[in-house]
Amino acid sequence: MKEQDAKERLPGFDDKPCPFCGNNDSYLDEDVLGETLTVYFVCCPICEAEGPLGLTTDEALWSWNRRDDTHNRSPWRTP
Repeated sequence: MKEQDAKERLPGFDDKPCPFCGNNDSYLDEDVLGETLTVYFVCCPICEAEGPLGLTTDEALWSWNRRDDTHNRSPWRTP
């Protein structure tokens, strides 16, 4: 899925910055497992970090946003 398509498909796409590089332009991607199961996850186009898998787009976004940034912050990231 293209980055632009993901943001267009999700009105109000509101995600936290990447915990590793601080990038604000994450996008939603999908993968098909087996023949019938589609899973979704948030990706960072800069450092290629991927969030937890979700069975829905909302679940993937919620999982990406619910992390505790104080434990995942990169020491090289500028505040």
